[in-house]
Amino acid sequence: MDMEYKTVCDAATLQSNPEGFFYTYAKGVLESSPQTLARFSAAVTDKERILLCWSLPATHEYLTIQSAYQAKDPISAADKRNKANQVSKTNPEQALSFLNQSVIRDKYGSSSISQTLYLRSSLLLSMFRPDLALQDAQAALKGIEEDRKYLVYILIGDCISKLKQNSNFKKAEVAYKVAENLAAKLKDKIKLQVMQIIKEKLVTLAEKKLETEQKPPREEPLHLLSNSSQSFQGAFDGFDLKASRELGRYGVTNIDVDTGSTVIVEGPYASVLNSEKYGTYCLNCLERLTTAFPCPWCRSVGFCSEKCCDAAIKSYHLYECQTADIVKASGMSAVSRLALRMVTWNDLSYFKNNEAPEDKLNSPYSIKNLVGHTERREAMDLFNRTMMTIFLLKLLKFSGYFLKRKNTPVEVKEVQGVPDLDEDELLISSLLLRNLQILQFNAHEVTDLVFVNGKGLNNAKSHSVGLAIYQIASLLNHSCYPNVARYFSGTKLVIRALRKIPSGEPILDNYGPLFTHKSIKERKRTTNGRYWFDCQCDACYHNWPTYRELEEEIRRIRCYYRDGQKEY
Repeated sequence: MDMEYKTVCDAATLQSNPEGFFYTYAKGVLESSPQTLARFSAAVTDKERILLCWSLPATHEYLTIQSAYQAKDPISAADKRNKANQVSKTNPEQALSFLNQSVIRDKYGSSSISQTLYLRSSLLLSMFRPDLALQDAQAALKGIEEDRKYLVYILIGDCISKLKQNSNFKKAEVAYKVAENLAAKLKDKIKLQVMQIIKEKLVTLAEKKLETEQKPPREEPLHLLSNSSQSFQGAFDGFDLKASRELGRYGVTNIDVDTGSTVIVEGPYASVLNSEKYGTYCLNCLERLTTAFPCPWCRSVGFCSEKCCDAAIKSYHLYECQTADIVKASGMSAVSRLALRMVTWNDLSYFKNNEAPEDKLNSPYSIKNLVGHTERREAMDLFNRTMMTIFLLKLLKFSGYFLKRKNTPVEVKEVQGVPDLDEDELLISSLLLRNLQILQFNAHEVTDLVFVNGKGLNNAKSHSVGLAIYQIASLLNHSCYPNVARYFSGTKLVIRALRKIPSGEPILDNYGPLFTHKSIKERKRTTNGRYWFDCQCDACYHNWPTYRELEEEIRRIRCYYRDGQKEY
């Protein structure tokens, strides 16, 4: 094993940005007393490790949490809106980008943000996106001036009528009628003009009802191989678990699986967006943004819809928003942020009722049953993870996570000296430390397919969007010659068979290195250094050559054909 590479990999799961301050902080605490590491090494349980590190005065002297985030900036928002107006006719895509930035930066609930939403809705309608335009127009109603609401209702009617569904024509008619009633309060000259416009739109709408129904394209649902498993939610009903001393627990199929069959469709237990994707992907569902909806408090992130925004601000973002810049400055890795998100995703009462970190749940695929290899970790690695746990706990305490549930962010100032940890804080810190260990080996990189220089597979490139933890997918073992492949739809993970998988055989995922492109030395360096196991899959055991090493004339693609095998 390449120990230097392993150490680098381990360290990067806590702090991925070398310019961050976390390791400087942890080192300072370690060196504050010559006996710190020796005392820490004697600790047996995670709770003992946490209590020891928390009791050190340097832990609190060297790090004080305070509010630090990108606040709203109405002046910048107005500037972006003006720039959008300047280019809306010549470059609508750029105008849309400016309007997205304006929405994210503007004061939440203000009349100016409603004005921007109205402008963006009009732009989207001209770009043939009535679905998104309708979403914006409806959101614009919340803060628009009373004497301008008729304009929004006209726009809503336009959006609905462009959806080209006969079932929506009545809704469009209602929107126009509401606009007509509001316009009746206008001054006579303006009222006559508006009434004439609405009348013409109602006539056009009536004509559309007579046209042949045109249905928009529908996305095909993601079908499982057969009925869903009753024991493993998200997997097909042939999924099962086996275990051995050498392989640990691993997923298998107890029925024959055909090539191309979908075996898992699973949403995440928790997920985080890569910080460099803030503003271009939805913080909540990790879908690429066409239009951005704002956080009520900061201007750092965006959401694809009000639904995603509400889900975030009512749970995790409520506790993460006001310390976002501290997290960024620390250099914290996606693994560490995901460990925090696994807690902030739910409130304290959930964990008090459902969690006991050192107990095993009956469920065979519970998150807490995933391996973290605590017993194999060196004292220094555990110390750093414990210090990250304390950092995350400080963030939670500051944000009011341990207070009664609320709807807006609060700040809880730290007390001087070394405060005691109560039972709730010790429970959550134990969960955080557990998360930091299991995520190192079980988190999945969420990817998106981007087309460079045109469409088509030859121009497609997969790139990282975020990180997530999946309960079923985490049970699949690795092979350098996998029999399944995975892809993502936002945070939804889909796994399909690459070839026939006979009943009783393991379902084999790939953690990164494929035998076709990497030599056995490179592959084993990765599996040993990053995942702490020596791969013994068929490709490694028999030392299969890479594609580059194969002679052209002996290359063959093996295809399973009925009861036998046929080579091409």
